[in-house]
Amino acid sequence: MKRILILTDPFTPPAYVPRVRFMAHYLQEKGYEVEVCTEQLLDSSEPPYFGFKLHEMPYYRYHGFRGNAEWLMKFIGQLSFSCKDKAFTRYCNTIMERGSFDIILCSCFHTFPLPTAFALSKAWDLPLVVDLRDIEEQCPGTSYYAHRMPNLLGLGKCVTKLYRRINLKRRNRVLQAAAAVTTVSRWHVDTLSKYNPNTYLIYNGYDASLFVPKNIKSNRFSLCYTGRLYEPVMQDPSLMFEAVEHLLKKRLIHSDNLSLDFYVDPASKKKLEHYVTKYRLQQWTHFHDFVPTQQVPEVLYRSSILLVFSNIANKESANGIMTTKFYEALGVEKPILCVRSDEAFLAKLIELTECGVAAENCKQVEKFILKQYKQWQELGYTRMAINPIVKEEYSRQRQSEYLIDVIKQVIEKP
Repeated sequence: MKRILILTDPFTPPAYVPRVRFMAHYLQEKGYEVEVCTEQLLDSSEPPYFGFKLHEMPYYRYHGFRGNAEWLMKFIGQLSFSCKDKAFTRYCNTIMERGSFDIILCSCFHTFPLPTAFALSKAWDLPLVVDLRDIEEQCPGTSYYAHRMPNLLGLGKCVTKLYRRINLKRRNRVLQAAAAVTTVSRWHVDTLSKYNPNTYLIYNGYDASLFVPKNIKSNRFSLCYTGRLYEPVMQDPSLMFEAVEHLLKKRLIHSDNLSLDFYVDPASKKKLEHYVTKYRLQQWTHFHDFVPTQQVPEVLYRSSILLVFSNIANKESANGIMTTKFYEALGVEKPILCVRSDEAFLAKLIELTECGVAAENCKQVEKFILKQYKQWQELGYTRMAINPIVKEEYSRQRQSEYLIDVIKQVIEKP
């Protein structure tokens, strides 16, 4: 039995890094023994039992003002001396037995814990596979980060540039040493292949055992969004709000059965309230808390249109963003409205799977909503006819098979 050590970033609720969780589960189902090592979230509640051995390193200790001061000091330490990476390496060396694994798989969001994966791979003489879910190049600025860069003495932009340059240097050093690299979109593959030609595409996909089609009638025509909302450079939902406002004004949609449902965190709610107020849609808007992953399909079944927020891909905006929400909507075969179209890989995938529309203007959005509204009036629910062979290709099960192929190649390489 081959043993795999997976290093990853923290298991953040409510999704708990679904890509890594599914990879670990699937590898175990196929006969591999898996252990996962990550950072423990500050004061996190006991995480659900994931079905694999999980080790979590405590790192941050404080909340509030003391927490901000602690984060700043550790940020400077990591930037200057890789303190967090060194602490995680020591932690792994303490709890793991040298020589007990056959391969290291490091799946991460940006950079941490790549340096630890590299250090252990070198010290333990093990092959390393790197799986990158997000990379610095995909979006300008710090739109993805939980913390903004510190504006020390008005030098925020300089700190940001320095942070990105150092992270890229550390990341690329690991990429060049890795036996193989996997990532989430063709844009990412093209970008990372410059540093490691053995770079493979592994889509995020949907869990085919959880996200299955089901027709459930609803007395509301619901446009639904689940997840976080990032900055407009990454996600611009304004076309959807504009189109809904127009349809209500024209009375093409009955106001008493329309519902805009957002399952989001407080920060995303604040961003969305700006659009709701601007387009005067408060009457039809409902905000909900996040729901556990196992309950997400029930939310999707009751929805009429599932929203995927994006923006046009270019040098000034995000690139290669293939959100898991798209794949989950594909799994339940619900109509997908992507606004604004990235006019790139996500739009092409929506067109290929025939699961919805990636809209570039308000008229496209209005036309799509009205088409689904008519189906809802006739049936009480909506459903997209998706080619099952095409759809299956984007399941997590199929994508995990491709990952196993990569791991086998690496382990068996002489």
